[in-house]
Order: sequence, then C-alpha cells, then structure tokens
Amino acid sequence: MNFYKIIMLLCILNFSLYAQNSVTSGSITGKIYNDASASISGMAHVLNSPFEWEKRDWLTFGAVSSGAIAMSLADNEIRDFLKKNRSGFGDSMGRIGRNYGEPLTVIMIAGGIYGYGLFFDNEWARETTVILTTALVPIGLIQVTAERSAGRARPYLELGNHEFEPFRRNEHYRSFLSGHTMVSVSTSLVLAKRINYLPAKVFLYGLGTLGAMARVYEDYHWASDAFLGTALSIASVHFVIRRSDRLNDAGAAESFRWQIYPVKNGLSVAWYW
Repeated sequence: MNFYKIIMLLCILNFSLYAQNSVTSGSITGKIYNDASASISGMAHVLNSPFEWEKRDWLTFGAVSSGAIAMSLADNEIRDFLKKNRSGFGDSMGRIGRNYGEPLTVIMIAGGIYGYGLFFDNEWARETTVILTTALVPIGLIQVTAERSAGRARPYLELGNHEFEPFRRNEHYRSFLSGHTMVSVSTSLVLAKRINYLPAKVFLYGLGTLGAMARVYEDYHWASDAFLGTALSIASVHFVIRRSDRLNDAGAAESFRWQIYPVKNGLSVAWYW
C-alpha cells in the first residue's frame, strides 16, 4: 500500500468516525458531510444509470454513436479547415477556452461557490456545487479510463485519425476523449441551468462551446473526441439535474453512510446509499 492510499484510508476513516459520532446537520461539518454524501451517492447513480436505461435511452445512445462515427469521417477535413484559418484572434480565443477547460478552473469555481454557500448559509450555492461535482466526477473517471485504454494518437502527430495504440503510457496518445471539453461543457451547462438570467445563460453556453472547440483548434483533439465529450457531458448533467429536481419535488433526503470494518489483512471500506 503506497503513501497516497494510506492517506486516503486515514481520511475516510476519520471522516466516517467523526460523521457518525459528532456531526450535526446544522453545523458546518454537518453540511459538508451531507453534501459529500449526496455527491457520492449521486455519482454512484450516474455510473449505474446505463443499467436502468429504457428503450428511448438506448435509441439516444445509438444516435449519438452514429453521430460520432459520422463526425470521425470528417475529422481530417475539419482539422485541415482549422489549420488553414488560424489567426491571432483565434489563438487568443483558443487560450481562453483551454484555460476554462482546465480542471483547476472548475475546482476554483466550485470551491468559490461552495465556500459562499457554506459560510453564508446559501443552499442554492451548495446544491449547485453538489450537482456540478456529481456530474463531473463520474464522466471524468470514464474519460481517464477511455484515453488510456484507447490510446488514440493526437492530431499533431500527423498519424491520422484512425491511429490507436491501446494502453500506451504516453501523453501523445491520449486524444480520446477530450477532458477539457467535458470540464467546460459540464461547468457551463450546470451553471446555466441554475442561473435564471438569459444573458448569463448565453455567455455560459458560448464559453462552454469555446472550451470544446479550443482543443480541436489547437490540434490536441479530433472533432469526434470533442463531440463525444460534449454528448457525455450533456447526458451526465441532465441526468443529475433531473434526479436532483425529482428528489427536491418529493422532499426526499437520501441516506448515505460509510462502514469500515476489520478483515483478515486489514480494513474494508463499504458505502451504502
């Protein structure tokens, strides 16, 4: 067991014991615990959602998959078009979109909103952060798994859009899927859904689109990578928001608890929702 696993286990153990023995729902620690519980429970439901799909959902999945295939046929043409139309303005917009899609950016945004909600007792802000976290983390796990297992060559390698070397441990072969796209699109969608102000919605949608296009423009991803990243982000955000609305309408409060118990070779951690 390496250092990071030890730290993670200690944090989980401390969190569990403290939550079970000394957290009250009205305290700051109680709010953090409840929000973390809701987020983790929601993430599990997002990852489990394909097992609950109905016919309409599978038809949508088929349509998106067909769209991705069609987009991949145009990958080279889209790349050539963007290369021929590079400009100073385009480069500036690309940098803005890239920075917006950085994981650090969404951490700062989510942290700021959550801090405001926590210390000023604003439930809307806390709930917004829970929705954003719940939508982003599962697809982030999917993205990390996909990019490493697929091993798709980035466009700038000039190897073509059908070059795959699965499980290659090299940054140059992590084009599929676009993580920046997923961060920017998910962040914009959640905030736009939560803010009831049209100019803000337009700005956020535009910023999310810019984040998705930037990585294609800068030659780090194929258009089909950004397309699938966008589709997955939309699906995750809509699922989480629908679920949140349903729980709020029903006045339901999800239960969640950790359980840590000794086993022969150490400790086992289980969670229930």
